[in-house]
Amino acid sequence: MRTSIDNVYAAGDIAETRNLITGKPYWHPLGTTANKMGFVAGSNIAGRSMVFPGGVVGTSMTKFMNLYIASTGLTTQEAVRHGFRAKVAIITARTKARYYPGGGYVTIKLIVDEDSMRVMGAQVLGDDGSYVLGKIDVLAALMARGGSTVEDLFMNDLAYLPAVTQVWDPLIIAARQFLRN
Repeated sequence: MRTSIDNVYAAGDIAETRNLITGKPYWHPLGTTANKMGFVAGSNIAGRSMVFPGGVVGTSMTKFMNLYIASTGLTTQEAVRHGFRAKVAIITARTKARYYPGGGYVTIKLIVDEDSMRVMGAQVLGDDGSYVLGKIDVLAALMARGGSTVEDLFMNDLAYLPAVTQVWDPLIIAARQFLRN
């Protein structure tokens, strides 16, 4: 968070970071990134050497009426604009086992680079905020590791309990769409 001027730091909405998907400079003016940058800058000012990680994947979430909407990584259009060959899978799945009472549906759009099969981005929509949050956070953590593919996503060891998800987690179902060939 140090600038080119001694004892001057930049953090939060005024600071640029790096997009971990594209490797390019990235402005992500959201509280999660701003707070971490502020913590790093403050730690350095206080004498504790700390470095902001290599960047962010750009994860966010909002609510519109009864719909929770989350996104991480690149959109399809951004992936194409950055020179990737974007391939998309969109699935809608139940949030609980079909025989378990209640539940709803979640829709996941997964964006993958066709050449490397690397996960580039995703959007998740649903009426259960905690469920949507959990799915987008798994994807964000996977993408932040760098170079994770749909096979890595498919092989993820995700929990199963009929009261809260299906045996085939919706993220696994989305990844499986790319493994059909």
